[in-house]
This record gives sequence, structure tokens and C-alpha cells, in this order.
Amino acid sequence: MIERGAKPDTWSYNAILALHCKIQEVNKALRLLSRIDRDSCLPDRHTYNMLLKMLIGICRFDRVIEVWESMEKRGFFPSASSYAVIVHGLCRKKGKIEEACRYFEMMVE
Repeated sequence: MIERGAKPDTWSYNAILALHCKIQEVNKALRLLSRIDRDSCLPDRHTYNMLLKMLIGICRFDRVIEVWESMEKRGFFPSASSYAVIVHGLCRKKGKIEEACRYFEMMVE
């Protein structure tokens, strides 16, 4: 695609990201997010939700917080679906109920 002079868009990047998330390639997924920024392409709600879901699924809560903060720094305000991904994921993990409640309260505010 790039070799032919076509510039990837958010949809193209999300297709690649979906594959990295499906096979739980955390570093490749996060590098792709950085590349999206370098290419002046804007990630969307789906981009972030895929990352959050993958990271929660493999219990990488340190990275969940990192992605969440990165999302806010870029001025991308979490949608109801973003909150649903994180609250649902945290509720399913042992010992993360209080953290899930904190995100739920943020959503309600």
C-alpha cells in the first residue's frame, strides 16, 4: 500500500491493529499507535477500544492506564463504549472491582 504511494487511513491502521490485538502482540500494537501519530492519522474510538480490550484481557493494567492517559492527552474523550470496555474488563479480573467502580464513577460524571 505504502510502496504504491497510498497513505494508510484510520480504517487501514485499525485493520492491522485488530490482527495484533487478536494474537496479543502488545508491543507491535502500541508501536502501531505511535506510527499512526507519526503519519498524522487520527486514531478513533475503535482504535482505543481494541487496545484497551486486549490489554485488559492479558492483565496488562499498567498499559491500560498508559493508553487511557494517552487518549485523554490527545483530546480524545472516552465514549460510553470505552468506559464499558474498561469497566467490564476490570470487573472480570480478580481484585479490580474498586478500580472498575472508579471508572464507572468517572463515566457518570
